[in-house]
Amino acid sequence: MNRGSSGRWLVVVLVGLGLLSASCSLPTDDGVRRAGTVQPDVAERRGGTLELPPGPQPGARPSEIVAGFLEAQISGANRHGVSRKYLTERATWDDETGVTVYRAGLLPSLVDGDPSGAGPLSYEVRFDKIGAIGADGAADVSAPAPRTETFQLVRDKEGEWRIDELAAGLLLSTDTRDAAFSAATVYFLPARTPGPAAHLVADRQLVPVGSEPDLLVRRVLAGPSRGLGDSGRTAAPPGTDLVSPVKLDASGAGVVVDLTAQADELLPSAREALAAQLVWTLRRFPDLLRLTLLVDGKPFLVGRNDQPLLVRSAFAVADPQGTQQTATAIVGGKLRGIGGSVPASARSATSVRDLAVDPRSGHVALLTGSLAEGTLGVGPANGPLRTIAQGAGLTSPTWGDGAYGVWLLRTGASSSVLVTRGGTPRRVAFPGLPVLDASSTLRVSRDGSRVLLVSGGELILARIVPPAEGATGDAAQVPVIQDVRQLRSVGTVAADWLDDTRLAVLVSETRPLLLVSIDGLSQDAVNQPLQDVRAQSVAALGDLPLLVGAVSDDAAPVPTRTPARPPPDANHASDPKQDPAGAASPGPVVGSSSKAPVAEPPSQPLPEARLFSGRPGQPFDIELRDAVRPRYPG
Repeated sequence: MNRGSSGRWLVVVLVGLGLLSASCSLPTDDGVRRAGTVQPDVAERRGGTLELPPGPQPGARPSEIVAGFLEAQISGANRHGVSRKYLTERATWDDETGVTVYRAGLLPSLVDGDPSGAGPLSYEVRFDKIGAIGADGAADVSAPAPRTETFQLVRDKEGEWRIDELAAGLLLSTDTRDAAFSAATVYFLPARTPGPAAHLVADRQLVPVGSEPDLLVRRVLAGPSRGLGDSGRTAAPPGTDLVSPVKLDASGAGVVVDLTAQADELLPSAREALAAQLVWTLRRFPDLLRLTLLVDGKPFLVGRNDQPLLVRSAFAVADPQGTQQTATAIVGGKLRGIGGSVPASARSATSVRDLAVDPRSGHVALLTGSLAEGTLGVGPANGPLRTIAQGAGLTSPTWGDGAYGVWLLRTGASSSVLVTRGGTPRRVAFPGLPVLDASSTLRVSRDGSRVLLVSGGELILARIVPPAEGATGDAAQVPVIQDVRQLRSVGTVAADWLDDTRLAVLVSETRPLLLVSIDGLSQDAVNQPLQDVRAQSVAALGDLPLLVGAVSDDAAPVPTRTPARPPPDANHASDPKQDPAGAASPGPVVGSSSKAPVAEPPSQPLPEARLFSGRPGQPFDIELRDAVRPRYPG
């Protein structure tokens, strides 16, 4: 490849990618991409047809061979067939071990040999690694870390330079990663139950652009990626495979999935669960309408014969988001419904500070009183409510999928995360838990697999894992928090779960709302023209309007300083049950016996509150005045 053709190929890449698309604009000073309207995450789109690189040109110089090999990795067709044209016949390259993502600007440099001679040559590329994609589709974002990779080149029998030795895996820049891979949601079962579950959990995985149903079906059978880990499981027995590849039928609207004999071991309920996993995962393909499930050529689902499943509508009850959708807000200490009525058990309540509704059962968790002395009542939508927690610093109740009862925070000097399974509050070990204040937000995903925490400007995400097998007593009632990750370090005000794999995040009181993917790859700004107010809370649920609670601009600012984290051996030092990770060990919490000092806001006239409603990319309108703390079920 000569310089001219190499330059033309770079232009082709940029044009083919639509200059990486308007929704993948250059990062702003806070590292967030902004968009006038919210487009799907760049990694969510399947992308258009790209003009592929032509492969090595006659007489190409060694540096152009290395550069061309890396550029061609944007195409995964035929096991990266174009990239393999840059290799010798004897070269071995495993392109399935994962992807190293680097910051754009990589250039090959000669480290050994004479390019004008017969070779061999040694070239290296130096770059900053900023992420990775595993062979299972799990993606990571990391702080820049210097890396070097070496390529050995020799002349082939025609005298052309080719790569003879190289490391396994792909090397992609952030730009080519987003063009070569798209995000897919693969569905699994909750890990907490040994039998079939009532709903599914979501696993965000990256797959090559243009992937067919066969790959997604195999991902379901293989089990969760590292991103979901043991927070989910597949109904497929170990070793289950496909009798033949999954292909679209002649109409392009149906597929046949024929499973190997291992799947014949499943009980009818487990077969339904696996079918639900496949149906929900295959909804990624908008034109796919029918799924026929077989095991060794015989009907898989008991009682359904060989009738195909309707991909767009089957197993609606397995929705990870639940079925409850009515939103609420607080006006003058009482609840107001938004687009529906307030649960009967909470209608007459006063001094309300928060309300959480179970997205499946409709049960409520009502927090009343002051921060210095709060009361959490729990019960069915039609009542009565039973007091299950009382004391100082209680805030931010959330149900998730309801498996562990209500979660909530205890703020102040004895900061902790609590679950109320069985009606008894118990501490959850949360590694690195900061000191929490009254503005901290806790939200468990509606599928029950993850938890987000906003505190002191930080946005923290973690996985929820069931108690260890064989655990007894309190330990059997309390989940385990793992893989605690910081998605944003400063400026976060509040967040909520938009859907299975994305968060709606307020990054400051005056900046736009962000839609953030759980792997941190996508942080897209929503155009939100809110004037003369400071946003303080957010509620989100799928396609329903976003709700943003704000106060007038003359309100006292809310601090966003990150509280100092005490060292692990000193965090909650007054708690004799403190574990080495720096989080309170699981154990019962006595209702009102903990009287940690809680700072109440200074007495002053309250600023005007407003509740805004709008959809991403559209203007927000005032929904309610004097309303605070909007909540969707969850």
